[in-house]
Amino acid sequence: MTVSKRNSGIGGTVGCLSEVDVVILAGGQGTRLRSLLPDVPKILAPVAGVPLLDRIFDWLRCFGARRVILSLGHMSEVVKRYVDEVKFDGFEIVLVIEPEPLGTGGALRFVEKFCQSDPVLVINGDTLVEADLCFFLSEHRQAGTDISLICAQKNDASSYGRVEIAQNRVVAFHEKDPSWQGATFVSAGVYIFSNFAIASIPDSGVVSLERDVLGIQPSGSIGAYTDRVSFLDIGTPASFVEAGEAIARGDFGGARDNDGDTQ
Repeated sequence: MTVSKRNSGIGGTVGCLSEVDVVILAGGQGTRLRSLLPDVPKILAPVAGVPLLDRIFDWLRCFGARRVILSLGHMSEVVKRYVDEVKFDGFEIVLVIEPEPLGTGGALRFVEKFCQSDPVLVINGDTLVEADLCFFLSEHRQAGTDISLICAQKNDASSYGRVEIAQNRVVAFHEKDPSWQGATFVSAGVYIFSNFAIASIPDSGVVSLERDVLGIQPSGSIGAYTDRVSFLDIGTPASFVEAGEAIARGDFGGARDNDGDTQ
């Protein structure tokens, strides 16, 4: 295990995430994108000309985030070099490199010892999301759940796992079904986890966050946030190109504050 820490200064906008650690899960192999970006880790993929990591930090800055834990694996040295060179002003950045591929759930469990807040905001490093994180945090606290999930509505969810929701709670997760037709909710890859929930993740072997952690929770135990949410998946060559085109058209971008105004 290698751990590197860079403190770029605490300052900037004070907001709802100022005392909440953010974990970005960015250790995946990115095998599906290698045909387009063979030498670029997925978290640094240039979406409409801007690295994905930069876009995530810009979004987090809107809500006053200060401390970010980057969970790395594949091509970690490239990401470390980039973070060392780029000035993400106002952020304390902790780099944690997993010793071997642990899966998204295993990676979250591995970084638990570096988390200083309860709860923790968790972001998958292959999506871009537009949602109000202050509302999300507020809804999570009101719900009193150990885990909450941001969900987006998709008109065509045939290439996504579906999330069944009732009364702002997750009722069930459904595997990807190419024959599925019609609108439904899908996971946007942004979560809030309590320390207890993270500590409950198995600490050995490869663990999938979606299948082995979220998928085994009792029905109704996970909070679901769906208010004015949109997201872009960059995990495949086709979705990566589509994401860039959506941003170029102005169809995506601009986190919203509590008054609904674009920041």
